Amino acid sequence: MRAQDLIRAQFKQAHSVVEGVIEDCSPETLTKMVDGNVGSLSAIYAHTVFDEDGWIAGAAAGTTIWESGGWSAKLGR
Repeated sequence: MRAQDLIRAQFKQAHSVVEGVIEDCSPETLTKMVDGNVGSLSAIYAHTVFDEDGWIAGAAAGTTIWESGGWSAKLGR
C-alpha cells in the first residue's frame, strides 16, 4: 500500500468516526457548552476541520481552503 493510500484511508476512517458521533445530535446538543473549560461539540468539530485543512495544505505545500477561499473575511475573523 502506498503512503498516500494509507493516509487517505486513515482520514476516511476518522471522518466516519466523527460523523458517527455527531449525526444524531440535536442543534442544542451541538452548541451546548459543557463547562467553562470544554467547547461545544460544534466548536470542536470546526476546530478539527480547520486543523485538517492545515495538515493537508502543509503536506501538499499549498494554501489552505481557509486562505484560498477567503473564509476569514467571509466570517469576519
